[in-house]
Amino acid sequence: MILHAKKQDDETEQIISYMNSAARNEYIFPDAAEEGSKPLTEAYSQMLKKFINADNQVAMDLNNAMSVIGNSSNVKSLLEIAANQKRSIATIVEDSKKLTDSIAESENILGNIQQNVQEADAQSEECSRIMRDTVNSVNGSYEELLSSCEALEGFKKKAEQIDDIMKLVASLSTKTQLLSLNAKIEATKAGEYGRGFSVVADEIGRLSSDTQKSMSRISEYVSAIKSDIDVLVTQMSQLRNTLDACKVNADESDKHIANMGDSMNSIMDQIDDAFAQTTTQNDSAKIFLDQLANVEKDSESLIEHCQDPARDMYTISRTIDKIRGNVARKQAKLSNSQWIDIYIVDHMIFTWRLYNMIAGFETLELKNLNRPQRCKFGLWYNAEDKDYLRSNPVFAEAGRVHDELHHLAVECYNANENGDKEAAMDYFRQAQEEYGVYAATMEKVKLLFND
Repeated sequence: MILHAKKQDDETEQIISYMNSAARNEYIFPDAAEEGSKPLTEAYSQMLKKFINADNQVAMDLNNAMSVIGNSSNVKSLLEIAANQKRSIATIVEDSKKLTDSIAESENILGNIQQNVQEADAQSEECSRIMRDTVNSVNGSYEELLSSCEALEGFKKKAEQIDDIMKLVASLSTKTQLLSLNAKIEATKAGEYGRGFSVVADEIGRLSSDTQKSMSRISEYVSAIKSDIDVLVTQMSQLRNTLDACKVNADESDKHIANMGDSMNSIMDQIDDAFAQTTTQNDSAKIFLDQLANVEKDSESLIEHCQDPARDMYTISRTIDKIRGNVARKQAKLSNSQWIDIYIVDHMIFTWRLYNMIAGFETLELKNLNRPQRCKFGLWYNAEDKDYLRSNPVFAEAGRVHDELHHLAVECYNANENGDKEAAMDYFRQAQEEYGVYAATMEKVKLLFND
């Protein structure tokens, strides 16, 4: 506030009065027209101007400093990088746990396969032994069958010999019958003397007849035996062929089983190698997982270490901001354009305080966020000496955007209080965008003033 003093006779007392007013932050410039060219008064005026200019410069330097320190984008980026790193490490740890579990499961599966292959190999050996016994049994049966076939062939030849003997006996029987017939003829010729011979001739005839009947039955039996032997020989031949095929198949099966055993042994060797490698991988994965757990703890410490300087930066910025406010309000004499620069930085800090709230660096009060008319810009904008500007569309737009910025701050606060960090961050990003509009609009408002 600037007051013009009336001319007094006592220059020294007047200067002391001016200085007392300055001590109360009321800067009074002597009226040069009334005071005349008094050296002491002129010197005081020049000194006061220098003090005010110096305070103005300090206020604006602090404002510029706050435009840098109050912008927590670097801190936000640092914390986000640390948080992303922590999430990435947590994801790696989780994936590594799954990998370790998978390797352990693979180890168990390989162990089961190893056991199954060992059992299969043992069963293959047993099958090979049984097949060899089968081959030996088939070979023995084949030899016995050959022996039986040879015996049947001999029996068939003997039956044919019997048939020849039967033919000889049949021939003898025919001759005996003829002899009996001749004997009867001769007995008849001899009359009484040939009666005994006739009896003999009859007996010889019955013997010949009985012999022929017996030979007929024996011939039938021999034919039947020969026919049965032929059938049996045919069946034995078929059986021999079957045994030949079985012997070949058994030999091939034995070879295949032997080859399968070799393959099983090769598979066993490969499985043993895979099992050993999997065991090694499992041990390595466990070690790696333990190391990742340490890295995860380090990442948590990193976030804490990142938060510490962030809190320090916040504390420093709040301290400088208070000094800036005190200098601007109580010591400096700022122009409207300089105050607009103050308001722009004020609301940049205001916007970033929302992030500090979300990050846990600062606790805000809803009543301070929800009173846009009571902040420095609100008081300046609604002052009576600005009534002539409120009809100006640029000035009106600045007020509208300012109110919207405070509204978004309230929404951000409520979302954070409800524990919805994601929604709070979304409102913070909207507030950042709105602040950009506010800052651009305020640069236009500067053009409405000629100071």
